[in-house]
Amino acid sequence: GTDSRMLGIANELAADRIETIKSDLTYSALATRYVATETSISGYSGYKRQTIIRHVGGGTTDSLDYKIVTVLFTNSAMTDTVRKTTIIASF
Repeated sequence: GTDSRMLGIANELAADRIETIKSDLTYSALATRYVATETSISGYSGYKRQTIIRHVGGGTTDSLDYKIVTVLFTNSAMTDTVRKTTIIASF
């Protein structure tokens, strides 16, 4: 039905956003460039996207340095929220 079609679209849009972020070559600028809550997605009426990036470690004495990227898509006509998460190591 409509809900499964919309979930499919939201899954594709979330995966595309994750791939865009993963392909960005400036690790230090990921949060600045992509963290946002967007209430309008061009060409996809009714969809809302939230991008969250959490930095783990990264200090001069830290042994860890990576970012957890989560993309959420909602649509008032969908019963579920689509969530995709990936981890990007420092480069």
